[in-house]
Amino acid sequence: MRLPGTVASSTLVDALLRLASAAEIEALDLAQDARVVSIQRIRLADDVPQSFERAVLPTSCAAVLAPDVEHGSLHAALQSAGQTPVVAPAWISARMSAPQEARRPALSGQREPLLVERRIIRDQDYLPVEFTESAYVASRYVIDGIRIAEWASRGHGYPGAPCFAGN
Repeated sequence: MRLPGTVASSTLVDALLRLASAAEIEALDLAQDARVVSIQRIRLADDVPQSFERAVLPTSCAAVLAPDVEHGSLHAALQSAGQTPVVAPAWISARMSAPQEARRPALSGQREPLLVERRIIRDQDYLPVEFTESAYVASRYVIDGIRIAEWASRGHGYPGAPCFAGN
């Protein structure tokens, strides 16, 4: 998590090996009785809680637990273990926080709307290495995007876009 002009950090809630859920088995393409590495963290910007993150990895990625996953980068740990994250399709939805979530430090103690991002991260061999859900307090975020298809259909690029000649 990087927010411009802020210092990102995490508070580790837990990191353990456990049996995978059905959704995790599907997302990570695991066997039915597979175990996973489960890491739960509160993500902070300038020491202010921003989100609650649940990252689940196959046990082949258990080496990520050796470095400091509370203060270090999970993706840097994956890369050090030879599994470089390269692609991460993500899905964002909105929902109300559950009563037990409202008690987490990222929330106010009251039920609040959340933006929930789920992503499956794949490595350089296109193998799934992480299935993550991050829940953000909706009132603290704006989704900012650029719709490139409109510009491209008019023959325009976008700032910083590579230029291609021909079709």
